[in-house]
Amino acid sequence: MSLIHIGRNIFTVFVLFNFAATTIFIVEAVNAIPRSYIVEYEHNSGGSNYHHNAVNQELEQYNDLYKVKHVYSSPIFNGMSVTLNDNHTKQLQQHSAVSSIASTLAKSNDHHHPVFSQLRSHPVVKHIYPIYEVPRPQWKANQEDISLPYLGRDSQVNDIHSKLGLTGKDVLIGVLDSGVDYYHPALGGGFGEDHKIKLGKNLVSAEDDQENGVEPLGENDPYDPCRNNDAGHGTHVAGVIAGYYPEKNFVGIAPNASLGVFRIFGCEGGATEDTVIKAMEMAYKAGCKVINLSLGIENSWPEDAMSVVAERLSNQGVVVVGVAGNQGENGVYSQNSPATARSVISVASVDNSFVYSNVISFDFINDEYFSFATSTTTDGFPNGTIATITENGQVPFGCMSDTSITTNSAQGKILLVRRGACTFREKVEKAQSVGAIGVLFYDPNAQDKSVPIADTEGTDLPFAGIDSQLAGRLAERMTQESEGIQVIIPAEKQIVVPPRAGKISGFSSTGPNYELDLKPSITGIGGSVYSTLPLGVNDGWGVRSGTSMASPQVAGSAALLIEYQKLQQLNYTSHYIIEQLQNHGKLIAAEDGRLEHPVVQGAGLVQRK
Repeated sequence: MSLIHIGRNIFTVFVLFNFAATTIFIVEAVNAIPRSYIVEYEHNSGGSNYHHNAVNQELEQYNDLYKVKHVYSSPIFNGMSVTLNDNHTKQLQQHSAVSSIASTLAKSNDHHHPVFSQLRSHPVVKHIYPIYEVPRPQWKANQEDISLPYLGRDSQVNDIHSKLGLTGKDVLIGVLDSGVDYYHPALGGGFGEDHKIKLGKNLVSAEDDQENGVEPLGENDPYDPCRNNDAGHGTHVAGVIAGYYPEKNFVGIAPNASLGVFRIFGCEGGATEDTVIKAMEMAYKAGCKVINLSLGIENSWPEDAMSVVAERLSNQGVVVVGVAGNQGENGVYSQNSPATARSVISVASVDNSFVYSNVISFDFINDEYFSFATSTTTDGFPNGTIATITENGQVPFGCMSDTSITTNSAQGKILLVRRGACTFREKVEKAQSVGAIGVLFYDPNAQDKSVPIADTEGTDLPFAGIDSQLAGRLAERMTQESEGIQVIIPAEKQIVVPPRAGKISGFSSTGPNYELDLKPSITGIGGSVYSTLPLGVNDGWGVRSGTSMASPQVAGSAALLIEYQKLQQLNYTSHYIIEQLQNHGKLIAAEDGRLEHPVVQGAGLVQRK
């Protein structure tokens, strides 16, 4: 047996010892589920459940010591997932650890568990993997609103639809996520063979739904019943892939593709790797040619169980698309499994180039609109005049000690202040004390055109952030204009170019994987993506950000390529589709004009040429 330790650092892989054929993978991670394992059998030539039945028969004497959760039987995986009961643990305390691996096993109280011992020595057991919790997909709600056709300007999808007639017709795409509101008019208004969402399964337990106040749906219904603040991830993803609603000028990447939806996330919390693998197997058996996985765990090892199965799916001809992850602040090697697998597409994110949002304008700047971010307690911002106040030639901080801000200079006006020197709460109190009707602030240390957001809990005074470059223009004008600058909030939303349009999103995870394979593979638009939400959540539409939004754009693009191959009566493989997507990527430049490194952007922004 080989015990392979897979840690969070690239240098921590090693083989401890060999005394049987079974390989046990141990990965140091905070989200490992105690006493839970995925067991893989050797290649099965005696029938679909032959090995499983044999193993369970031999474990019959230990029926009260373990529970089988999922059984796998397909060309991509043959085995089961089990949970060991923890009433056989004290014996381990008598055994000394001979290494960090043995220590890890001892801490888990499993190395000498009779079921674990039986499995590791069984001749048909090939691998034993720990099971890790898969966090609820990370995404961010946006204050601005955008229209998906503008996404097409970045990636030519409108031309593909209109000039080549490619729309994903007759391509089945699997969506493993939180389910979907299939009643949404942009998603076909129903579920079944005659609808866009043709098939699906619900892998969320009835107990889980009941705990969250939701009536259990049954295993054959992938509907998303959740309506909390975090609801709608799967519905948003499905809309990006295949939504169509001309009344809103809304078109997904592959609007005529069919969807198979597999609900693996309930209303709260995450899922488990063994459930994700079961859903992968179901999608494979259902005939999905593309599988989108807007989910993952931060684990850059392609030996992770989900990555192993995703790799096998790809080798079976299925195009598997996953997220690079939203851990960009963690630096290199922050890729997410299962997209860490070599033949799985890992998708990074760029910010959208066109935003249709509430904007702010100023009387001395003609025909320009600017994004602004209201504070956590601000619903709207007033029209008014910016008080012409400077302090030693600079915009003041707006703290209580700022003597330049007085009732005479600020009453009935809007204050422009700098971030820093005191809390937002103190800036609000100062503004209120002098009778100001609102506050605009900026971050003088911001290196780009990012718009800061203030937490102003406990007040209803209008408070909003603007970018530092715009603030510089206002400050310069203030030195020339003694009457003050007029702030105008247009009644209608306007199209603006966001601060980091076309740049790698700050949250997008960096590669490579721990085996030094190129990850991410390619980039999609993940910053500020407009798509469908469940009916009853923000009127069924909303803007979200994350690599979760970038991945379905690449999945839809893969469907367009598959449709083209079919129309040309050409054979294709998943590796060919991946190669074509990468060969036509548009390279992305960083802020300084130099190209982003491949471990940041992969082969560039996905294009449909």
